[in-house]
Amino acid sequence: MKRNFAAALQDDSQQAINAYLRADQAEMDARWSDDINRYKSNPIYLGKAASLLGEKHVLYNQLVAKQYYFEGLIKRLEGGKTGDTTVLNQALALELKALELDSGAAYVYNEIGLIYDEIRKPYRAAGNEQKQSELFQKQIDNYEVAMELAPKWVMPYHNAGQTYREWRRLEKAENMELKAISLDSNLVVAYSNLMLIYYFSNKYESCINVNKKLLQIKSDESAEWSFAITCSESLLGHLEESLIWLEKAIILGVNYNRIQEDTDLEELRKTSEFESLMKKYFPNKKR
Repeated sequence: MKRNFAAALQDDSQQAINAYLRADQAEMDARWSDDINRYKSNPIYLGKAASLLGEKHVLYNQLVAKQYYFEGLIKRLEGGKTGDTTVLNQALALELKALELDSGAAYVYNEIGLIYDEIRKPYRAAGNEQKQSELFQKQIDNYEVAMELAPKWVMPYHNAGQTYREWRRLEKAENMELKAISLDSNLVVAYSNLMLIYYFSNKYESCINVNKKLLQIKSDESAEWSFAITCSESLLGHLEESLIWLEKAIILGVNYNRIQEDTDLEELRKTSEFESLMKKYFPNKKR
């Protein structure tokens, strides 16, 4: 009876972990939305389940490790939303406690990589390249352990690909995302990042081809994605297509100064159609 009750208490937490390991889109969306409340009951129920079974039970350490994992996840989402590095360091401490009890939990190493990503952001804003490089490497180190422990789990490869892209290690970034796509051919975030990788690598045809694949599995676009295609089409001399994507990028939030200053759009800015688009969306701007 006690064992059944403990199993029921941890069921929701295990389902959330399993969904994450499957890269379930609903679970991904919940985590990316910074929905802290979604996970608040998980560590409470896991703690109660562990207490019911007792310290001598074979599952005790795993349950407490998961409790720490979810507490750390909540702290990371909270710290990411507020930019509070104290909260982020608390998240890191909780995940390290989880590893002390369950060193084979790939999802914990992946979470540590994500925490270091949040810790890195103030240094990026300050332009501190040395500190950023140190934190980039810590991210990669943890993602690589997650890959070793769960070689068929797609998320550590994607997260490493995103880290390498931000670090401008573009060849490594490409390899990581291609591996992620080989594991899940419908992983939208992998295609989105690969498109940006090709754009920053000056592989504009490849960038556009990835976009075509992405449109087959996702009908809506992001501002960054749309602007990357705008620039790629412009650089290839496809000015009509570039203009179509520029309008989408404007609607999604790309600002006037960026459009006017980006050197990739130099040829597009010479066209009368570009001027008409600027007048339509930025009528009060002086040109």
